[in-house]
Amino acid sequence: MNRTQSTQGVTMVLVVLFMLLLLSGLLAASLRLGLGSRQNTADQAAALRAQYAAESSISMVRSRLRDFQNILTTNVTDASGKSVTNLQMASGTDPQTVEDDAKAFCGQAGATNPWVSTSDFATPREAGDADVFPLAVQCVATAAPTPASYGILADGVKSVAYNQLPASERPSSTASRTELLNWWANSLNNVTVGNVKYDVRPIRVVKLTERRYRFYLGATSASVKGDAGGGTRYLKATRTTDGDWWFEITVPNPFENVLFINEWPAADGGFYNDTIDGDFFTNQKIRMLFNINRAAFKGKVKSVGCTSFPASSAPAGTDCTKGDGAGFYGGLNTLIKPASAGAGVDAINASLKAKMMAQGTTFADTGTNAVTFTDSYVPLLLNSDNQQTDAVTSGLVLDGKESGVELVAGDSDGNPLTTYNAAKSAWTEPNPTYQYIRIKKQEESGTYDQSKWLEIDKSTYDTWPDGHRTTTISGGKTYYYIRPKIVNDSREYRFGPDKILYEKKGNGWASTGITFNGVIYSDSDANVTGPLRTNTSMTADVSKMPPALASFAKINVTAKQGITLDTDLTMSNTPCANSNAQAGCPKTGNAEPVNALGLFAPNNDVVMSKFTQAEATYHAAIMASRGAFNVENYSSRRMQGSRHVIGSVVENRYGLNGVAGLSGTTVTFTNGYGDDFSFDNRLKKDIIPSSPIVMVWQGADASNTQKRLANLTWKQATAGQY
Repeated sequence: MNRTQSTQGVTMVLVVLFMLLLLSGLLAASLRLGLGSRQNTADQAAALRAQYAAESSISMVRSRLRDFQNILTTNVTDASGKSVTNLQMASGTDPQTVEDDAKAFCGQAGATNPWVSTSDFATPREAGDADVFPLAVQCVATAAPTPASYGILADGVKSVAYNQLPASERPSSTASRTELLNWWANSLNNVTVGNVKYDVRPIRVVKLTERRYRFYLGATSASVKGDAGGGTRYLKATRTTDGDWWFEITVPNPFENVLFINEWPAADGGFYNDTIDGDFFTNQKIRMLFNINRAAFKGKVKSVGCTSFPASSAPAGTDCTKGDGAGFYGGLNTLIKPASAGAGVDAINASLKAKMMAQGTTFADTGTNAVTFTDSYVPLLLNSDNQQTDAVTSGLVLDGKESGVELVAGDSDGNPLTTYNAAKSAWTEPNPTYQYIRIKKQEESGTYDQSKWLEIDKSTYDTWPDGHRTTTISGGKTYYYIRPKIVNDSREYRFGPDKILYEKKGNGWASTGITFNGVIYSDSDANVTGPLRTNTSMTADVSKMPPALASFAKINVTAKQGITLDTDLTMSNTPCANSNAQAGCPKTGNAEPVNALGLFAPNNDVVMSKFTQAEATYHAAIMASRGAFNVENYSSRRMQGSRHVIGSVVENRYGLNGVAGLSGTTVTFTNGYGDDFSFDNRLKKDIIPSSPIVMVWQGADASNTQKRLANLTWKQATAGQY
């Protein structure tokens, strides 16, 4: 019994010792786990701090890319809200300089012809970049850029653009071209700033037309490193589909707008109930006739806001003065300003657009910058020297005893065309068909065309001789008609599709040996007419308006002083599929017309005379650089519907065409014409012979698109990828 009790005591001691050892082991393990947990938490915290540091560096990359994008944006606003132009080539820059810069940009400076076709521009790219250029060619950059690649940036970026950068990052204000080339190369290529690396390079140049180049650049690589608390993280970026930026260097063509107004004082009136069926541009501010405007813009709307213009002696490329910032006139003299003049371009444009819409104006184009109030000044050509030279070389020049020209698409006997094919919106041309040019004498013949009646206002009717005038009464109103006077030909020419010019000699035609370039020039004023209407039509039915231009004819009539229009001027192959409206315009493919008509008066008006009829129609690009597209006796003739233009109207001042009155909220038109202008999209191809364009290379950019340099996708990377 004593032995048993002794054994039990030994057993208890062993159990206690075992428990103590077990507890010691558990305590040691617990201590080790606690220390490991603390270490793992510390590592995670360090990695997280490093990740935050890396992501903070992404902001630096985005900031730098935005800086370059802003410099390569055509227009920005300063603190006062005034527009500042960033992109414009120096005055006197010739096309070859731009071509050379373009080839250098894509790394093909030594190539004679690096351009290859591209189908990218045969259809719209996106809503904000929808213009079509089926003949576009491109040069793709494949080699690493050198400083010489950036000639277009050294030449095209104005010094004021660099003021958007911190002073320490700008090139010197007196930097030479070589210094600017190096600055751009050092700022874009293989750049390392702290823990940030990026490489921005040229991607390609697209030659949209002979005077329109588009330059693309984007980030080929970008990576960042984050160091914090002993941890390191790496991030690397790839460019998205829209992760690039383009800017253009182009010679602005005023004929790319359906309506272009240079100066717009209150005396010239404003829009009301007008439909602008194409892009609209004014160098001043948009002006509404009343504060209940109902203008409908179906294309882009661009306003510069000039308050004074460069002197005529100023070098080409001199900017206008924009004294009171962006805005528009909500009534003739009511200036509407943006909500915040110091806001950026996008905010200013959005604010003013909203205020116009609140008054009743509508905009079909909803792109980001489809409506702008801070655009670049576009000068108009104020002389006709080039047109005179071209006319002397292989065109036609009127002498001092000749008053103008009659243009007729006719058969072999000179008769106007008679059959209109409504299905094709074109006149049927017999074989052969010729383009006739009849240069008129200064004096009238004293005879009258007994086959036609023209509606006229009473004041002109009263001056017409008895026997050549009549009246009718309809709906209680009296309408006045006259027989038109005949003006004899001084000379007559014609040409066919081969453009060889023949002059009429007796009863035959003799070749002049000239391949006609399409330019007709007068050093004075000129009347321009086409065939008279059939059946005394008073409607806009183009099938009653025999064409002035044959399907193969391209003609520019330039009169140094002014041009008077007595008749409609239509085309054998009308620009639009339904003859007389923008819908279905232009025809495309094999049906696209090749005929074109330009009317240019650098020093005075293009005037619709008292002889023009109701619903007067013009298929033409019309420019009056120091004048307007006016209507004679607009305030005394009856309301004659609209003047229909398919083409473009470019004028120094908004032409006076009719009279309207406001009573309460009701607007009544009483005299003259309304405007029905539709754009002929073919004019974007610069199809007018000897087109009157000022050779000043300006900028355009991707602001209206989804393109952005900072559109990058970031992901985790390794040290080797940094």
